[in-house]
Amino acid sequence: MIGSSAPSIPAANPAGHDVVETTDGSQHGNIEEWRNQFVVSDWMMPNLSGVDLCRRIRAAKFEHYVYVILCTSRAEKADLVEGMDAGADDFIGKPIGSEELRVRVRRANAYSVFSTGLHKRIMSSKPSIVISDPRTSL
Repeated sequence: MIGSSAPSIPAANPAGHDVVETTDGSQHGNIEEWRNQFVVSDWMMPNLSGVDLCRRIRAAKFEHYVYVILCTSRAEKADLVEGMDAGADDFIGKPIGSEELRVRVRRANAYSVFSTGLHKRIMSSKPSIVISDPRTSL
């Protein structure tokens, strides 16, 4: 969890995930060495905003997908677009309730498990893979 205005971590973390808390976006360490499967970040932080952190996460060369949730009091559509363009997967409006955070973290975890499994299947399969949409035949 990156940022300072989130609810109690234990209340939102019933699965017992390893949690790293910082109050400053630049305290995240070397992103390339992260093993995190998801990040919950405040948009407004000193030294490195949540949006800039998203950009750094997306630019990193991870072997797994990192699901990013931005917490924000911003409500304009332009802000949503900016965050999504930077790489955020989800948004939580402030004030943040522990139940809402808990279900969104559960969703992020499910997505991470799915994408990691899919990545392993792709990497272990034959070199040519064709994925198409049966509804559009594309």
